[in-house]
Amino acid sequence: MIGDYSPRDNEQAPAPLLTVDELQVHFPIRDGLLRRQVSAARAVDGVSFAIAPGETVALVGESGAGKTLVGRAILQLTQPTGGRVFFQGQDVTRPNAAALRALRRQIHMLFQDPYRSLNPRMAVGKLVGEPLAVHNIGRAAEREARVAALLQQVGLNPYCAARPPFEFSGLQRQRVNLARALASEPALLILDEPLTRLDPALHAQLMALLAALRAEQGLTYLLLARDLASVRGFAQQVGMLYAGQVVELGDVAGVWERPLHPYTQVLLSQLPDAELPSQTNRQRLQLDGSPPDPARPPSGCRFHPRCPYATDECRRLEPEYRNLGTEQRPHWVACHYAERF
Repeated sequence: MIGDYSPRDNEQAPAPLLTVDELQVHFPIRDGLLRRQVSAARAVDGVSFAIAPGETVALVGESGAGKTLVGRAILQLTQPTGGRVFFQGQDVTRPNAAALRALRRQIHMLFQDPYRSLNPRMAVGKLVGEPLAVHNIGRAAEREARVAALLQQVGLNPYCAARPPFEFSGLQRQRVNLARALASEPALLILDEPLTRLDPALHAQLMALLAALRAEQGLTYLLLARDLASVRGFAQQVGMLYAGQVVELGDVAGVWERPLHPYTQVLLSQLPDAELPSQTNRQRLQLDGSPPDPARPPSGCRFHPRCPYATDECRRLEPEYRNLGTEQRPHWVACHYAERF
C-alpha cells in the first residue's frame, strides 16, 4: 500500500499544488454471453505523491508501467477507478462540467508524440490560440498578440503562425505543443515523455527551454519518463513506477546516491558511468523478462519474477510501503529487504 499523502500531512510544509492519493485505474475484463466482468486489469494500482508549487516531480518506469495513465487520470481524460486527486486543496477526482473546464485551464499535458498531437489541417497560430478560444480568454486581437508572444517565448518566429505543422521538425512541433500548453497560463504542466520522439542531440535544447520557463514563470511540472538520465538536474523528487505501483519515492539526490529498491538499482546501473560519477564501480545489473500483465499480476511483490534478490517471502507477501528516510527528507520504498541495501 502506498503512503497517505493527504493535504493534512505535515503542517509545517507548504500546501501542495497537486496531491494524488491512492489513485487507481482498473479496466474491466468481461467474458461470457452477457459480457459480465470477471476480472480487472490493474494498470494503475494505488499511486500516491504530492507536488509543491514550483517543484518538478518525475515518475520513471518502463513502457506500460502506467505513467501516461496517471497523467490522463489527473486530467480526467481517463476516469479513475479509485483514489482521489486534489488540486490547490480541492478534490477534483470527479468534477462537474464547470469544475472540469476550470481544471483543464490550470493543468495541461504535453504529449510525447509531436507528430500526432497536432491537427495537420490547422495552422500553427490556430492551434496555439485554440485554448484561448475554448476558455474565452481575451478578444481576437489580444489572442493574436498572445499567440505571437507564445511562439517567441518557446523559440519560434511569430511568422510561423500561418504555417501548417507538417512543415516543422519534431523539435519545432514540440515547441508548438509547449506554446499551446502555456496559452491559458496553467499552474501545472504534465510532461508525458516529451523527449521520446526526438533525436537525442535535441534533448538538451528542450529540457533547457522547460527549465527556463519554470524559472521565469514559476511553473510546476510532473515529468513522466522512461529513463533516469533525463531526471537528474531537472526534477527535485522522483518516483519509480513499476506495474502500476510506486516502489520508491524520494528526492532525486537521495534516490541517486542510495537507491533502496532493486528496480531502481537496475535502472541506475544501466546508465553510462558519466551519469554516475560517484558510483562508477557499481556492478552492471540486467533486467530480464518483461513487466507483468496488469490483468494477472504476480503474488507478493510485483517485481519478484525479475528481481535478482527475490526470496520466498517476496513471492508470498506484498511488501509494506515504508519511509526509511526522515520526516524532513522522506525516502519511501516498497521492498522487504530495503534496509540491506
